[in-house]
Amino acid sequence: MEHARSHLFDHAATTGRGLETRDIGDTETYDRYLGFDSKESFMEWLKEGVVADIGAGECMMSIDIMLNNQSTAEITSVEPKLKNPEFRKKVLERARKIFLEQGIKSSELVEKMQAFENGLKDFSWDNLEFEDEAFDKIISVVSFPYWEFSKEGVSKGLHEMYRILKKGGEMRLSPLHKTFSVISRNEEIHSEEHLYLDEFTSIAKRIGFNVSTVDLKGEKYTSCVILTK
Repeated sequence: MEHARSHLFDHAATTGRGLETRDIGDTETYDRYLGFDSKESFMEWLKEGVVADIGAGECMMSIDIMLNNQSTAEITSVEPKLKNPEFRKKVLERARKIFLEQGIKSSELVEKMQAFENGLKDFSWDNLEFEDEAFDKIISVVSFPYWEFSKEGVSKGLHEMYRILKKGGEMRLSPLHKTFSVISRNEEIHSEEHLYLDEFTSIAKRIGFNVSTVDLKGEKYTSCVILTK
């Protein structure tokens, strides 16, 4: 089978984390959000190693990687909404439909779907039930800045990600705004807490990450944060 067309980039973001609830626009692509110059360079980066997609939404990243014949990557999709049986069923049905559309043979479908389902984890971002140094790469696209947590929660979550990232590994979080990267909302008291980008990177450095940022093309004041261990 020829290299499959990338669903991750061909579908408009219509419902959440890029593909479910927040519309990021028809022309927005994951490669740009994660600081790469092209879709090809992004998929080249993702084609090998053990990868965690934190806040995976409908898990399209896993589907794309599994459709890439050149990829040997093992990807785990972490999404708390997978605790919901209806949401999990929707994710599995969509994956099966796409695999069939892209020419996966019936004889291969059971194995492909089993591998996909085995990679679905319903953990929360601040309680990642993995062994230490389990992943070569961690990504979080159009997700991390929208989670509701305190500054203390940011530190807890980053500690967890640091713990599960291998030495020499790389994590990319995007998009983070330079003015306010994370907003914690409390509807009961109608308050907002802003975490500025320099505060965020300071927390990451204290945990032990090496930190760099890439300004996103066409996104004023917005960056991808790259954390290495």
